[in-house]
Amino acid sequence: MQYNFYNIEILGEEKLKGVGIPVVIDNKNNLSDDEMQDIAKVFNAYRTVFIRASLSDNLEMRVFSSKKEMFDCFYAEVAAVYSLTQSSIIREIEMGNKEITVNDPENKSKVSISYEDMKAVGVCHKIDFPQVIIEDIENTQTSHEVLISTADKKLATKILYVADPLEFSKLRKNIDCSRNSLEEDKLLVHYDPEFKNVFFYVARAKKSTNKLDSRHQLGFIVKYLLAKGIKREDIDNICHLLNSGQYSIMEATIEEDKFYVRMNARTFAEGILNI
Repeated sequence: MQYNFYNIEILGEEKLKGVGIPVVIDNKNNLSDDEMQDIAKVFNAYRTVFIRASLSDNLEMRVFSSKKEMFDCFYAEVAAVYSLTQSSIIREIEMGNKEITVNDPENKSKVSISYEDMKAVGVCHKIDFPQVIIEDIENTQTSHEVLISTADKKLATKILYVADPLEFSKLRKNIDCSRNSLEEDKLLVHYDPEFKNVFFYVARAKKSTNKLDSRHQLGFIVKYLLAKGIKREDIDNICHLLNSGQYSIMEATIEEDKFYVRMNARTFAEGILNI
């Protein structure tokens, strides 16, 4: 069987530095779980996406890393939606926003596609703020560590805020080198007040059992920064750094009870898979 695929780059500031995600279109639902996992191993990307689409603007999506199936991934949703705009499966509009429903086996979410002159120029996610509890752990002149959890205590992580950008880079590299000995998940965060940019890095413990999804990661980070006294209007962009050196930049619009992140993408390559 032949399947169309697109390699989508979720853009950073430079081409070839964004997050690359292959998207395989499986409209006949022929691929088995094992085949999807094997294809993801071959691509060996941050995520590999398999999608089915209908003209009713509903996407059925499966997402795999090279090791297992994943759920509720922002970048997978952006890559899936953007692929279908390029293949004209999602019908374009001349100007404005078009809402798409994305379903994976565990979640249903809405994303909005921005159009200008019949061309998709960005994909936007809405994130509802979680109710959280923030507990201080350690506060120094250069860093601040807190435990942040949902009010029901079902999801929790540690945020290590680092004021100095060089110290942030140093800690990120140190965490990479000691990843196998990490005992718990941690979000490493830095805020640049001059350019109103947030930088964050997700450090996963090897035996982590309570992983935060993308929405809770961003919700926790923004909630913490607001509690820290940073104003909503002073957060313009949120930059996610990966240990591969790739990164994505999300434009942020923050309201009282929710916020929006908008990501741009481009088709890096496309082709046919023969399975």
